[in-house]
Amino acid sequence: YPTHTYDISGTYFVQLYVQDINGLNDTTSHAIILDESAGSEEMSSIPDKFDLHQNYPNPFNPKTKIYFDVPKISKINIEIFNIYGQKIQTLMNNEIQPGLHSLVWDGRDKNGKELSSGIYFCRMRSDSFFKSQKLILLK
Repeated sequence: YPTHTYDISGTYFVQLYVQDINGLNDTTSHAIILDESAGSEEMSSIPDKFDLHQNYPNPFNPKTKIYFDVPKISKINIEIFNIYGQKIQTLMNNEIQPGLHSLVWDGRDKNGKELSSGIYFCRMRSDSFFKSQKLILLK
């Protein structure tokens, strides 16, 4: 259920209300800035807060996509851990621009070895944010 407002600077503020099949509700807000120098067809979406979303598909085999939001230029660290808390893989550890981002994990460890079926955790950190999501690899 999207709602939006517009201000004179060329920024749309869009708020989405989402309900999943289990009836769980969530709200997310994004600022969409119209770039008038590039024409009205080009827009960039800048979220208003950090977030790590559930990967898709989940369960997965052999790859899954991990979505995350960054509201300002930040150093972002995204890592995969096993159920024992051991780090399996570092997917990202660098400074990135604000926006809606995604990356793909192929179910391999840092040495390129295919992992077995199981539960893994994706952790996203910045200087002001920390969140984990559970990933299920099925072979």
